[in-house]
Amino acid sequence: MKRIVIGFLLLFSWGLKAQTQLNRDWENPDVNQINRLPMRSAYFPYETTELATKGKMENSSRFISLNGDWKFKWVEKYKDRPLDFYNVNFDDSKWVNFKVPADWALHGYGVPIYVNQPYEFSMHNPTPPTIPGEINHTGSYRRTFTVPDAWNGQQIYLHLDGIKSAGYVWINGKAVGYTEDSKLAAEFDVTTFVKPGVNQIAIQIIRWSDGSYLECQDFQRLAGIERDLYVYARPKVHLNDLNIKTPLDNSYTNGLFTMQAEVFNFTGENKGRTSVIAHIADVNGMQVYCDTMRAGELKMAFGKSIVQFKGTIPNVKAWSAEVPNLYRLTITLLDEKKQVLEVVSRKIGFRTAEIKDRQMLINGKPVYFKGANTHEHDPANGHVISEELMIKDMELLKQANFNAVRNSHYPHCERWYELCDEYGIYVVDEANIESHGMYYDLGHSLGNNPLWEKAHIERISRMVMRDKNFASVVFWSLGNEAGNGWNFMQGYNWIRGYDPSRPIQYERALEEWNTDLIVPQYPDPEWMVQYSKSNPDRPLIMSEYAHIMGNSLGNFQDYWDVIESHPFLQGGFIWEWVDQAIYFEKNGKKVFGYSGDWGKPLNDDHNFCVKGVVMADRRTTPMYEEAKKAHQFIKTKAVDATKGMIEVFNSYFFRDLSNYYLTWNVIENGVVVANGKVENLTIGSRSAKQYTLPIPSQLAKDKEVMLNVRFCTKTDELGVPKDMVMAYDQFNLNDFKYSTIVKPSNGGLSYTENDNTITVKGSGVALTFDKKVGEISSYSFNGKTILVHGAQPDFWRPLVDNDYGAGYNQTNKIWRDPGFSVSASNVTKLENGNVVVSFEKSLLKGDASYKQKFIIDGSGKILVSNDMKAGKTKQPVLLKFGNHLLLPVDFATMEWYGRGPGESYLDRKSANIVGIYKKAIQNLYHPYVRPQESGNRTDVRWAKLLRKDGSGVMIGANETVLNVNALPYSPSQLDAGDVREAVQTHSELLEPDRYIHLDVDLIQAGVGGVDSWGSPALPQYRLPYKDYSYSYWIIPIKK
Repeated sequence: MKRIVIGFLLLFSWGLKAQTQLNRDWENPDVNQINRLPMRSAYFPYETTELATKGKMENSSRFISLNGDWKFKWVEKYKDRPLDFYNVNFDDSKWVNFKVPADWALHGYGVPIYVNQPYEFSMHNPTPPTIPGEINHTGSYRRTFTVPDAWNGQQIYLHLDGIKSAGYVWINGKAVGYTEDSKLAAEFDVTTFVKPGVNQIAIQIIRWSDGSYLECQDFQRLAGIERDLYVYARPKVHLNDLNIKTPLDNSYTNGLFTMQAEVFNFTGENKGRTSVIAHIADVNGMQVYCDTMRAGELKMAFGKSIVQFKGTIPNVKAWSAEVPNLYRLTITLLDEKKQVLEVVSRKIGFRTAEIKDRQMLINGKPVYFKGANTHEHDPANGHVISEELMIKDMELLKQANFNAVRNSHYPHCERWYELCDEYGIYVVDEANIESHGMYYDLGHSLGNNPLWEKAHIERISRMVMRDKNFASVVFWSLGNEAGNGWNFMQGYNWIRGYDPSRPIQYERALEEWNTDLIVPQYPDPEWMVQYSKSNPDRPLIMSEYAHIMGNSLGNFQDYWDVIESHPFLQGGFIWEWVDQAIYFEKNGKKVFGYSGDWGKPLNDDHNFCVKGVVMADRRTTPMYEEAKKAHQFIKTKAVDATKGMIEVFNSYFFRDLSNYYLTWNVIENGVVVANGKVENLTIGSRSAKQYTLPIPSQLAKDKEVMLNVRFCTKTDELGVPKDMVMAYDQFNLNDFKYSTIVKPSNGGLSYTENDNTITVKGSGVALTFDKKVGEISSYSFNGKTILVHGAQPDFWRPLVDNDYGAGYNQTNKIWRDPGFSVSASNVTKLENGNVVVSFEKSLLKGDASYKQKFIIDGSGKILVSNDMKAGKTKQPVLLKFGNHLLLPVDFATMEWYGRGPGESYLDRKSANIVGIYKKAIQNLYHPYVRPQESGNRTDVRWAKLLRKDGSGVMIGANETVLNVNALPYSPSQLDAGDVREAVQTHSELLEPDRYIHLDVDLIQAGVGGVDSWGSPALPQYRLPYKDYSYSYWIIPIKK
C-alpha cells in the first residue's frame, strides 16, 4: 500500500513539474481529478446522536473549519505564479491576508466578467481543451491548521466544497491532489499527509481550465474559493455512501424505506462485528422504524461492506412541496463493543416522482410546476452565498406561490437542498455542464465528442451520487445548452441505471429519447396550445420561459391560462430568479453594476445579466407580484356576484384550506362600503365550494361597484407569516362605466390671439397656447402654476429591454419624432362662455393627421380631446397613444383610482386590482437596474397630482379609462437611445429633472414576456397603426 502511495506521489510530482508543457492537467479533458475521492451522498458524520440531530458541524470535535484568513497571492498570468509556495518554509510575509470563501474579482483581483454565450477566455474561436494566450488568473493560498492529538489514529479528510475552476492542493509541502468541477465538492484523504499539531496547507487555483469549456453558463464569470473548506476526522471504521430510497407504494398511502449503507474498514483487523442501526422518527419524535444490521464483510482487513435496510411505514405522511412532511433518519455505527463510532442524522421525505399517462406525477398527482431558475448570486459576494440569503430566497419563493426551482445550471450547495426539503420546493437538479460557446452542431459540439465523455459523465454522476437522498429533487437534468449527442445519451443511460426513481430531462435533447419530458425554452402561449393538441407522447414543462429582462413579464397570466386549461402542460421555470447585478461604485455612489461597467470586450453583453423576479439585493419587483398572482393556488369565480355568490376552488393537490380565511369588501367608486370575513374554509384539495357573501342587497347604480376577495393565512407557515394575502380576485357588480362628472361652470373667460400665442384668462385662470407647436405653454390657477407645458402628442416610450430585443429601436424609431407640423389653429368662444382652442397637425410626412381640442370652462377645467386619422402607408406599431405634460417640480404625490398599488401595463396588470391608491411621485418609479419605461398605471379613472399643501390638478377619464404615469425623470433620462449598449446607465444615478413628467395616455403597448432577443409583445398587446381617439379632463384642485 505504501508503494502505491509513493508511486502516486512520484507521478503527481511529475505532473506538477510538467505544467509548463502543453499537456497540462487543466488542459486535458481526460484529467478531471487526481487523488480526489469518489463522490458520496451529502452528509456530515458526528460523534454523538445529540450533535448529529442538531446538525451544526462547528460543534463537532471532529471538524476544523478552514474558512477565514489565508495568505494570498494573485497573478494575472499563470506563468507568473509562485512555483514553490507550497513548501512549509516559504516566506509569505509579503502576501496579503484574504478571507475565504470569496470571489477574487469582488475584492480587487481582476474584474467581474459577464458574457452570455461565448467563452470569456476565447470569445470568437474556442479551441478546447486549450486556454489560449498568457492571461489565466491564478490564485495561491497558504494557511495553517492544527490537528488535535485526539485525532490520532483516525482517518482525516479535506473537504473543498467549491473552487473555480481548477485547483491543486498541498499539505506540509506534499502534493495531495487536483480537482475540477467548480460546483461539486472535492474530498481528499489526507490521513498520511497531516501530523498532530500545526500543519501547512496550500492551494493554487487556475481561473480557466478545460473544465471551463463545460461551465459556459449565463452568469457572472467569477473565480476563487466559493464555498466552505474544512478538515474532518472519522474513525478507522466508518460509513461511506448512503443510498436512501423513500417512495410510496402503489396506493400512495404507505412509505417504502430502503437504504444501502456502505461501511469501510481502514484497519488490518477483523471488524466483522461492526453494526449499523437505522432509526426513523416522525416530527414528534415517535419511532416509526428501527432495525440493526451487521457489517460482516468487515471481517476482511481493509474490507468494505454494504448493509441493506428495508421497511414499510404504514399511512406515512408523504412529502410534497405543499405539505413538506419530513421524518428524521438516524444512522448509528457501532463497534464490536456497541460503542458509537459515528452518527449520521438527516431528514427524509417519502414521495414518488414518476411519469404516467403522459403526465408528471408527484405522489400520483399531476402537479403544476410554478418555478424559477436559480443562480447562486449575491450582489456583494458574487457566488458566495450565505445561509441567511438562501433562507431569504426560500421565504420569497413561498410567499409568491412558487413551488419549484431549477438549479441553473449546476448543483447548488448542500444546504440549499436541505432548505428545499424543509420549505417545500420541487427541485430540478442540473449537472454543471454548459458548453454554449461551442453551440450544438453534432460535428462540433462537446456533447457529441467522445473525447469529452469522461468529463460529462463525471459531472452528471457525481451530482446524482451527492444529491440522491433529497426528497425535493424530483428531476435530474443532464445540463443546459450544450447540444445533444453521445455524451448526453451515455449520461442519460448512467442515471437511468443508477437511479430509476426520478425522471430525467434535457432541453437540447428536444424530442429525442434521452429526455423523459419535453422541456423547451421560450415558447409562446400559442405554441404550447398547439403542442397540447398534437397528441404528444410526453408532458411539457418549460425549462426556461418568460425571460425577465428589465421591465418585462408581460403575458404571464396568458401562459398560466393556457397551462391550466390544456392537457400535458405542467408549468415551467421563469428565467430567472434574481438579477445578477454586482455592487459597483460609480460617481461616488453604490450602484448595481452590469456587463460593461468593468470595461470591454470581456463584458459585452450589457445588462443581459439583469433579469430577475427579484432584484440582486432581494427587493421585490413588479414582476414578482405578477408571478405571485398568476401562481395563486386559490381561485375564485363569480356565480352571481351581484348576490354575493362566489365559488372558491382549491387548486392545491395535497392540502385543504383550513389555514386560510377569506376577507371581502365591496367598493363603490373605489370607496369601501361593506366588508366581512369567512373564518373557516372547509375545502379539500382540487375541490370547490360555493359561498354567499352578505354583500348589500341594494347596489348603487350610478357608481362603479366591485367585490374584492382575499385569502390570507391564519397562522404562520414556514416562510409565510400569519395574515399574509396569498390569493385575491376582483369582480364587477354592475355594468357602470366610469366617467368623470364635471359640474358646469360657464362664462368669465376671455381670450387674445397673436401670431405666436393664444391666451385664455378668467377668474384665477390663465392659459397660454403656443401656436407654433400646438400645445399649452403655461397654465396657472389661483396664482400657482399647474402645467408648464403640455398635452404633447406622444407615441413613444423609453424603450424597455424587450423593445430593444424586438428591434424597435431601429424599426419603430419614427415614433420618437413623427414630424408634427401645425397646419391650423383656431380659438372660439361658445355661447355658454367656454373657450375652445383647437389645433390641426400633420405627421409622418402627411400620411396621418392629428386634431387636438381644448375646451376650457370658467373654473379652469379643460376637456382635452385627441383624434388621429391614420393614412394608408404601412407604418410600424406604436408604443403608446397619449399626451405628455410637464408639471412644476413641487408636485409631491399622486393619488389615483385605477389599478394599483404597483405599476401595470396592458399585458401585465393581473396583480393590480382597481382601487384608490396614493404614493409619493418619486416612489412611482421602479428602479430597474438599467433605466427604462417605468411607473405606468392602467385603467385609471382619475388621478390627482398634489403639492404638499393639497393644491394641484386632477386628471379625469372621459368615457374611457386611462394610462397615467408621473415621474421626476424625463423620458430622455430613461431612454438609452438607438443603441442601448452605447451607454451605461443606472437608476441609482438618476437625478430628478426640473419638472414632473406626466403621461396621460389612452393606451400603452405591452412590455412583452416571451424572450428579450426578438419577441415583441404578443399581437393582442401591440398597437397597430390605425385611427385613435380619446379625451380626458384637466381639473385644477384648490388648496
